[in-house]
Amino acid sequence: MPNMNNTAIAAVAGAGATLVIIGGVIYAQLNNWFEPQPQGPGSGDEMPAEPTGPGSGDEMPVEPTGPGSGDELPYEPEGPGSGDELPYEPEGPGSGDELPYEPEGPGSGDELPPEPEGPGSGDELPYEPEGPGSGDEIDPNEPTGPGSGDEMPGPEPTGPGSGDTLSVIGSCNYIPFGSTCTDYVGSYWGTIKDAIKPCSNVGTWQEGIACPSDAGGGCHMNAGTAQEMIIWNYSYGGDPFGPDALQAVGSGCNMSPTGSWISGI
Repeated sequence: MPNMNNTAIAAVAGAGATLVIIGGVIYAQLNNWFEPQPQGPGSGDEMPAEPTGPGSGDEMPVEPTGPGSGDELPYEPEGPGSGDELPYEPEGPGSGDELPYEPEGPGSGDELPPEPEGPGSGDELPYEPEGPGSGDEIDPNEPTGPGSGDEMPGPEPTGPGSGDTLSVIGSCNYIPFGSTCTDYVGSYWGTIKDAIKPCSNVGTWQEGIACPSDAGGGCHMNAGTAQEMIIWNYSYGGDPFGPDALQAVGSGCNMSPTGSWISGI
């Protein structure tokens, strides 16, 4: 007997099914238990056609627009009589808006009270006595004039010898040789400075520096002009000037029409 685990024992065919026995297990194959169902157009399974477009019953109802459709805005009247105009506001006299009349001038209540002036008004200055007995007069016994202590100081000296610093183009110092020194003050000396710088080959040129201020005196020449200069004499150096020598030099300086003697310390 063949192996029943691997071989089909029998196949039984019937009108409605085929039975197959494999390995003791019965398998049934249904053939015509249900009639075949047709499909596709004409099978009876297709969905009925739904009409579309106008007349199909699916279209949206037409909504009327424009005048008479019921959607238009109600007519709003404008202008006089519409009910929107501003109420009439009266202006001018009698409108109720005018400012109340304010009286001005005398009797209005706004005028300032008169202010008294003159004697007795309280504004006058107190009387100040003047002259003898007023307390302001000068004591006749008060000394005046020179020596009284009230005199005005004399004019302040200026220029060489006054203690003011002298502005000079330069100076030639001859003190070690001849006990003199020359200040070149006027602007002319600036134009020939190179010519005077050698100081006659015996002195020392000092650019922008005045002579020493401890001179016994000096002769001021051409004062206030472009050729202004001062020759100073000293009581020390190579040829000192004593009192007599200074007096003699001073007299000679004052005799010159352009000279003026300056007394020293």
